[in-house]
Amino acid sequence: MSQPRPDRSSDHILAQLRDEGVLLPGQVPTENPGTPPRHQDRQKEMERRLEERREKVKKSCPESRGDLKKQLSDAEVRRQELLAKRTAMISKKFAEKAAGIKTKKEAREMTSTAFEITPTYDADAIATRASQSTKQLEKRLEANLAAERRQDHKVATVCKAKMLAKRVRFNIPDDPGSDGH
Repeated sequence: MSQPRPDRSSDHILAQLRDEGVLLPGQVPTENPGTPPRHQDRQKEMERRLEERREKVKKSCPESRGDLKKQLSDAEVRRQELLAKRTAMISKKFAEKAAGIKTKKEAREMTSTAFEITPTYDADAIATRASQSTKQLEKRLEANLAAERRQDHKVATVCKAKMLAKRVRFNIPDDPGSDGH
């Protein structure tokens, strides 16, 4: 379970410790005596790294106008170098990609033959690519002719049905010379 909160705040306790002379004014205890030593070591190491980073990032202030111009020109040179490097990397990447596509295209063209093998009957087993378009045209023509034959057959059937309807209506025999079979 949790500990009951003390009657006094941490500010009051720190003020009391300062009054007793345990802490100097402005000093705050950094180490908690209850933490394990490795935690304290880790914390000190992190503080050391943070300080190193601060020192690394810290830049000197230009003392004169010439120093400022030099720093700005150096920064511009670095920016141009980075831009050139990045542009070169991107152009190299695209060049490699284009070369790969070109190689694949050439490989595809080189492995292709002048003949196409189709899994139909023996007469059409090997057909040149030039005659392939002719065959497709013939198939379309044949499909159109079949559609016309179906349409003609449909029209003939409709006409025949109308004629039969007239005969039934007027009671006319189908063929005067047939027996009805």
